[in-house]
Amino acid sequence: MGYIQRIEERLYKEIDVNYSFVEGDELESADSYHSKTININRFGLCLPLRKPVKADSIIQISIQLPHQKEGMMMLGKVIWCKQIDKDNYIAGIRFTGALPGMLSDIVEIDDKI
Repeated sequence: MGYIQRIEERLYKEIDVNYSFVEGDELESADSYHSKTININRFGLCLPLRKPVKADSIIQISIQLPHQKEGMMMLGKVIWCKQIDKDNYIAGIRFTGALPGMLSDIVEIDDKI
């Protein structure tokens, strides 16, 4: 297999995110976790995690922008997850479906965050 070069720019910003894992058609548990993005673009984000997660897992994401009261909810699919030290992991998550308009605009314009 060859290397596929990423063509979409990434925005390297820490944005508050709450997330939960989805099992079947329901949330896996009532547990919600908080993290901050490592980077984000209109296709997905990179997120630090406290536990490993399998590729193809579905994750419900709420992205909280500073000037909004409510987080923007969306679903994502875990593309990869790797351990970076004893208790920390990072995961690449691809958004599924269309992005909310505001988020799409913001990831294209750095100075709005």
